[in-house]
Amino acid sequence: MKFTTPTYFLTTTFVTTLLLDISNGAHLRQTTSISTSPSTDQLYCGQAPCVTLSELTKELRNRVPREDPNIKLYAAPNDAQINDWKSVVKSMLIADPRCESIPIPDSLTEAKYTTARFTDEDDYDYCVLSSLPTQSYENNSNVYSKYFEYLWGTVIIRLRKNDIFLTKVSIDIPHPWSDKGTYAQGTSIFKNSNAKSLLLAGSERYTNGKDENSPKSDCDSRYNEADAAHGTNNMFHAAVEKIDNYFSGKGGYTAIQFHGMGNTTCPGVDAFFSDGNDQEASSSGNELRWNFETSSNFNEDTLKLVGEAECNMNGTRNIQGRFLNGVSTPELCRTESEGGIFSTEPTRYDGKFLQIEQKENIRGEQYYKAWAEAVINSFPSY
Repeated sequence: MKFTTPTYFLTTTFVTTLLLDISNGAHLRQTTSISTSPSTDQLYCGQAPCVTLSELTKELRNRVPREDPNIKLYAAPNDAQINDWKSVVKSMLIADPRCESIPIPDSLTEAKYTTARFTDEDDYDYCVLSSLPTQSYENNSNVYSKYFEYLWGTVIIRLRKNDIFLTKVSIDIPHPWSDKGTYAQGTSIFKNSNAKSLLLAGSERYTNGKDENSPKSDCDSRYNEADAAHGTNNMFHAAVEKIDNYFSGKGGYTAIQFHGMGNTTCPGVDAFFSDGNDQEASSSGNELRWNFETSSNFNEDTLKLVGEAECNMNGTRNIQGRFLNGVSTPELCRTESEGGIFSTEPTRYDGKFLQIEQKENIRGEQYYKAWAEAVINSFPSY
């Protein structure tokens, strides 16, 4: 693989766009920003720059630190950084087919975030928002050779080509480590379903610890601060808000969160489909369930909707689910004084949000294609 400049994700950029010329077709283009000093810390897959989207996201997952009770690696973004993140995501969504000219606000360049255009081995184009610089970290039980300096995650937007329609879906992965395999699964589904966007959390739910003294979510004290699915003060939720806004003039979309559950959780259930409702599933959830059963030949008796099995993995406390189901932003985190019960309930369950809890067997590579086909057959394109 040949680069004309020794950079992968570029934190140093110029006013003009520099094309990185790679002999096998995978390339990134620089993004305009204010940084002036070159980075020597490149995002490699092993000893070479990533070529495929799956290689790229595998490397991103490996940069996410796991739990450590002794050091708090995750620092929540401030309001200015969140607003700037939303601005960049908005630009990415409307940047077809350009990505490299998106301006990066100071607050994000200081956190070493930038956008880059990535073309994979199949000549598909993506706009990627991610951070490059990493730090080394070692604790008593594990050695992390690298972890992201700012654990805010990655947004990947598919850039339109004339010969494809895009599916009105975002594939969202909130738990890199505890929901084993979902980064790889989500990446494959995203690519092969022509979904518009892929959201990858940059922190694990227990990054800052899991005991009662660990920092808790801004929304829900039952969950930890670094858990992207259970708070608003994170970039994962900020991206969901902007993607929802983008599709509001296009008839809406569906955010599908892929999760993992333990093999002893919900006996007799391999996949549990919910839209954040503990009463009844939406027609979209039902359609996705049956389309997956058809494309995979999986045992339909273990693919369950809310109300069909004794399973409490219904996502009623998922904050993105609450938002997409109609709870206003000021009410998302508001609870009653006793018991931590949310004081405002969703106003609709119309398939805008789907949570899929899965046993490990159904997250396997042999079902990636079936999941992608089910997404294509269940949701509209544009």
